[in-house]
Amino acid sequence: MRLLAVMIVGLIASASDRECVSALPGFARGSTSRERLRSMSLRRAARIAVVAGAVGSLALMLLAGRSTPRLLLAGFVLWILSPFVILAWADRVFVRWSALTHTTLDLVTLVITLGSLAIYGAVVVRSTGSPRGAAFVAVPPASWLLTAMAVGIAALVSRRRSSGGGA
Repeated sequence: MRLLAVMIVGLIASASDRECVSALPGFARGSTSRERLRSMSLRRAARIAVVAGAVGSLALMLLAGRSTPRLLLAGFVLWILSPFVILAWADRVFVRWSALTHTTLDLVTLVITLGSLAIYGAVVVRSTGSPRGAAFVAVPPASWLLTAMAVGIAALVSRRRSSGGGA
């Protein structure tokens, strides 16, 4: 588990904000410093959020699953962390995406982090007699779906804009 946390932090910290912004086609040439600063701030917030979301979600899951068998708990650890690992991986690997697509990825990261923590937090504070597992099973695939849809649509819009085919 510690190794996974180190990998997530390493993915996020390995590329500097300046490298990522300069690699984005929309910000490489002709961008104002205000746009670059805004993009770097959003990127930094998303990177912090992905780590905070992973750690917070894991802590809430462990708190809710205190009496869960260890083998099942180990499976849930991987399941709960998967959306955050995917977001961190996408941020690191796809630095050449358009500015619109990368900004969408950053915003989706913030939404998934806040949504996951809110849902898991509500499950933990709920009474101990009610079933808790459904939220921990449903949130990761919903996060994957949201990420795929939002980033896919942004990439499609960006591609149409760059090829000159407006809507």
